[in-house]
Amino acid sequence: MPPRRNYTSFNTYIHKVLKQVHPGTGLSMKAMYVIDDMLKHLFRQIMSESINLGNYNNHQTISSRDVQTSIRLILPGELAKHAVSEGVKSVTKFCSKSYESENDKTSTTNRSTRAGLQFPVGRIHKMMKIAGRGKRIGSSAPVYLAAVLEYICAEGFVFVFSVFFCFFFLVEFYLYVYLQSWN
Repeated sequence: MPPRRNYTSFNTYIHKVLKQVHPGTGLSMKAMYVIDDMLKHLFRQIMSESINLGNYNNHQTISSRDVQTSIRLILPGELAKHAVSEGVKSVTKFCSKSYESENDKTSTTNRSTRAGLQFPVGRIHKMMKIAGRGKRIGSSAPVYLAAVLEYICAEGFVFVFSVFFCFFFLVEFYLYVYLQSWN
């Protein structure tokens, strides 16, 4: 019997997002592990805060509004604003596609495709159920959370590569100045 796959890993989806943001680049396994661990930690923080909000408001269901509020509490300033914007955009797209697919029964697509996401909405829904400690999960909450995690992943790549290139040009500049001082 082959070993079971680790379905809590986002490695495949991190790679897809990397290829969208920077098509010609790769990532080492160590870097992939660090980003995967960061996303899992953020997922746990958001779920913990969402559960606390649900308990505080006496709700049995974790909705996208609970996820949105917890994101605003956890993430700093502009990052939270843009993450909320991505989440709202994906939920809107998901709901509009849901309405269209009810009229056309022949097309079947998964939730990630309907929301226009690379990250797996179904897998995040399953993880939310496990982490939810008996709470119900609203239909748009995993879509919202998947969009936010995908945005954080893409934003992290943009930041890392911009820092890398700034460092590269800084080293190149100092090398140029150093070589000019010899003349």
